Amino acid sequence: MKHLAYAFAALFAVSSAALADTAQHQFRLLPGWTEADGTRIAALEVTLLEGWHTYWRAPGDAGVPPHFSWSGSQNLKTVTPRYPQPEVFTQDGIRTLGYHHTMILPFVVTPKNAGKPVKLKGTFGLGVCKDICIPIEVQLEALLPVKAAQSQPAIKAALAREPMSAARAGVRNLHCDLSPGNDGLTLAVTMTLKALGGREEAVIETGDPLVYATPPRVSRKGNTLVLQTKLVHALDGSFAVSRKALRITLLGRGQAVDIRGC
Repeated sequence: MKHLAYAFAALFAVSSAALADTAQHQFRLLPGWTEADGTRIAALEVTLLEGWHTYWRAPGDAGVPPHFSWSGSQNLKTVTPRYPQPEVFTQDGIRTLGYHHTMILPFVVTPKNAGKPVKLKGTFGLGVCKDICIPIEVQLEALLPVKAAQSQPAIKAALAREPMSAARAGVRNLHCDLSPGNDGLTLAVTMTLKALGGREEAVIETGDPLVYATPPRVSRKGNTLVLQTKLVHALDGSFAVSRKALRITLLGRGQAVDIRGC
């Protein structure tokens, strides 16, 4: 069962216009540029002390995923995070996913009125870990002008590391088989896909925060990739899983694939 394990927990709340420093971990909002349709690209930059890491959208066996609140923003319709490919950390048999040293998390910002600036004000909650894990909450804000040049190579590099879509990666013959087990459901996924390079890993999200997928066992024969995992409900008992809600992320050496639905 998925669990959140902390040897020590402390909560820091910091307010700043654009930059925050919590115990020397640094956080800032990076204003990026304006797209042709009026959407803005911005990013959260997190710079961690040596040896520390933070978590991806799905943290794995333990940890805290990032969460955001945009109350206090002005001329804001939606904010969509764009997660770069995470690293895989394994310690004492526990697998987690995230970023070490520096995380740059881009956002696609859609204004209510494309012809006016956006005041982006956010509260960011995330966990940072070394030998202990500490949840941190930071408040940052930035003004995104109507027109801004594409002068942020760090944001562009982070966007370039976002997992490819299934279509772009050439995923074919995708098939999911669900079968009941003693303490949950067994999920077997098969597909045709060229090798991603290096040690291939997979992450499966169910779309239900109470249903957790164990780290999949990954095997390959030529271009046929097979994933096997168990789906477990946090509250036990019977449950159902929507195939459309399944999200499979494949991780290879320097490239990843994001598969929506199965």
